[in-house]
Amino acid sequence: HARVQLAAAVDEDIARRAAGALHEEREEVGWAGGDVVARRVERLGAVELRARPLTDPSPALVREALLQGLRQEGWGLLRWSPGAEALRRRLAFLHRRLGAPWPDVGDDALHARVEE
Repeated sequence: HARVQLAAAVDEDIARRAAGALHEEREEVGWAGGDVVARRVERLGAVELRARPLTDPSPALVREALLQGLRQEGWGLLRWSPGAEALRRRLAFLHRRLGAPWPDVGDDALHARVEE
């Protein structure tokens, strides 16, 4: 184990001058805590200096975050309404009895087509 023997306080201005090449500001959209989180983050290396919510994130990034959430948490994340569940059961029945053009709306089939 390494042990710090001596240290000095460094404020943000000194850190920025010393490690300016590590400074970055970017938009991040991801899945965290059961929700899509979109924010503009300013970092100095691995140190997060500040973060602000993004009010208008890229739809493509939001879509990717939702897909990440589905992969991590499964279809229960969708919280189907009773009407949606009833429609899904009817479509599943039609698919079993008649096949095409009625789509397979089971969990496995939806998972296979989640990128569409």
